[in-house]
Amino acid sequence: MKTSVSKSAENFIQVLLKELILVDKALVNVDFQYLFVLLFLQENNLLQTLTESDEEDGIFDSFFEENKLVYSQSVRCAVLDLTYSYFTKKAGDRNFKAITNAFQEVWKNRGNDDFSQLFEALLDQFLSRESKYTGEFIQPKNLTVFMSGLVETSCDANIYNPFSGLCSFGLEYSTEGIYYAQEKDKTTSAIAVLRFSAHNLSDNYVVENESSISKWNKTNTKFDLIISHPPFSGFVSNTDSGKSKTYIEWTILEGLEALKDDGKMVLLINNTFLYAETKTAKNLRKHLINNALLEMVISLPSGILSNTVANTSIIVIDKAKEKGSPIQFYDSENLTKLTPTNSNKVAFRDDVHFNIKSKHFNPNDYRKVEKSKIINNDYNLSLSRYFLEDIDGVPLKELFVVEKELKLSKNTFAKTVKISNLSTSSEKLDITQLDSKETKHPVFTVQGQGILVATIGENLKPTILNAKDYSVCLVKNVKF
Repeated sequence: MKTSVSKSAENFIQVLLKELILVDKALVNVDFQYLFVLLFLQENNLLQTLTESDEEDGIFDSFFEENKLVYSQSVRCAVLDLTYSYFTKKAGDRNFKAITNAFQEVWKNRGNDDFSQLFEALLDQFLSRESKYTGEFIQPKNLTVFMSGLVETSCDANIYNPFSGLCSFGLEYSTEGIYYAQEKDKTTSAIAVLRFSAHNLSDNYVVENESSISKWNKTNTKFDLIISHPPFSGFVSNTDSGKSKTYIEWTILEGLEALKDDGKMVLLINNTFLYAETKTAKNLRKHLINNALLEMVISLPSGILSNTVANTSIIVIDKAKEKGSPIQFYDSENLTKLTPTNSNKVAFRDDVHFNIKSKHFNPNDYRKVEKSKIINNDYNLSLSRYFLEDIDGVPLKELFVVEKELKLSKNTFAKTVKISNLSTSSEKLDITQLDSKETKHPVFTVQGQGILVATIGENLKPTILNAKDYSVCLVKNVKF
């Protein structure tokens, strides 16, 4: 795990930040991103020279010419962009000399830690602040390591990392092939470039500041592995089909085209994709199952990502999967443990990769599900569908008839029944309590007496409906 940080490096960075916050609180609390390039400049004995000179271009030209075998053009661009921004932003308010002096003073106790250790320690501080102040979720290191370990790659593998962020996945693979990452945020991509430089990764580790949508696999390379966590929310519009797709759906479809015939794809997704009834999502799940592409679904514990309540899973897609082989479903409860130092922090078990690859689990800990069973579940990939205990009962479809529904277009005013309106104790639905609102999505109208049930979740929530005199509308996941 290249991103692990020594205690001495952690302490050194904490001392540095304490000194800097006394000099310029805004630099630490607001403009933290500049600290990465300042760390680089100080490590290369450039910070004081640049602070005292007005000839930045000449200093950089000389330095990068002397070190052209060490630092690539992308590193040069990242350093120049962040440095110029640092010296121009708040130039009238920032005491550059005092900041440089703080670096110089703390650097006297630099110690023997490798520069990559200092960079990772600074990055840890940056990520904790980003999560706290911006509310964005940060992918924890142990999840990155876990996802990376699900697929073994050859020494010359080509790896694609769209929506790459700070390129943590890149540090978990050693390849002489291509590692190609895309990150649309300019500052984030610059930090990722400096991060690879700190770890002495060569020019075959490429980070481009560009959109993974508009510039998807622009070189038309065929990859051995695609690994990513696409955005959970939002849509990709103006696709060839003319219909919008979620980022996850779009990544799967495009990723299948970009993989080699024996390539694999590992994605962190929100669970909505596993059961969504939209035409695109359902057809995509059918395609994955009917063409023997889906290898495994791994449920993750709630709260593994900070600042989001989204339930998440990992899916592994294998284009060379053996035809007719079952899909593996894993429950996070059997893969993880609570850390001894933090009862709320989840860690993966030490033997988890061995157990997954060797199927060395108790039969109750995971499920091998045949294609036919998934088809019988209408291609719903929710984990709960396949971890149910065998029950000696009668299927509902043998007792009831599902009424045909009349589809209404969106932007219709209607009393709509959602899953949240259903009862867990077979109570009668009080129609008068339903609000009549304009629908944002297509709904279905029904009329008469019967029972409403939920088609997703762990509870059917059977609720009596008495609508003889007028009709009500149902969302897709409620049936009558």
